[in-house]
Amino acid sequence: MNPMIRLRSVNKEYKGKVILKDINMEVHKGSIHAIVGPNGAGKTTILKIITGFTFPTRGEVFVDGLLGFLPESKALYGEKSVKDMLKMAEELTPFWQNTTMEDLLRVFGLDMDKRVGELSFGKRTQLFLVILFSQDVPLYILDEPTLGLDPIVSNKVFSIIKQKAIGGKTILYSSHNLSDIEEVADEITIMRKGVIIYSGDLDTLKERLDKNLKEAFLYLMEEDYNEGFKKRTY
Repeated sequence: MNPMIRLRSVNKEYKGKVILKDINMEVHKGSIHAIVGPNGAGKTTILKIITGFTFPTRGEVFVDGLLGFLPESKALYGEKSVKDMLKMAEELTPFWQNTTMEDLLRVFGLDMDKRVGELSFGKRTQLFLVILFSQDVPLYILDEPTLGLDPIVSNKVFSIIKQKAIGGKTILYSSHNLSDIEEVADEITIMRKGVIIYSGDLDTLKERLDKNLKEAFLYLMEEDYNEGFKKRTY
């Protein structure tokens, strides 16, 4: 499979601290690729490097095409109404699709007259998702897309993600929810302390370890504490 994203020997240092060390990973076209790991593992830093919001200290980054990005902060213009925020996004965003926007608004049921600053974090996330997925780009990158969402809305988000992948789009996202990842993703990158422990096909990982994703994740976290882990190949 051809990669949509490829990172080779990517390192990131900040004020003398190593944030990422020798990152090598690929995200293949048409895949749903999840990045998981404990807090501080480096997930958000990788997404910011791929999207160009920060730069690696050294290493190579390849992205094949335009992308849309959902950041962790979900920050938007608080003084604008939902309607005006969408209008601004339409005017500023290339490859905008009004039909898709209207479909997504029906899915999420946002109040068009409400000020963005009055929205809960979850509703703000939904508005950002409408803006993101109304862009017809080949790659979508999402940092914690279901943070603050209830299970019903989260299920709607993952249904949209699946539909996008079926339509040939590539999805890269970070999450802490292993059960959702196991249901949705076909590729996974597992990180700890700025290092990739595993990156590749999700089913292959589960088959080789003979474990479900939660069991495999906890096993890899435990194995990472000893030097023998580094000699293992999964």
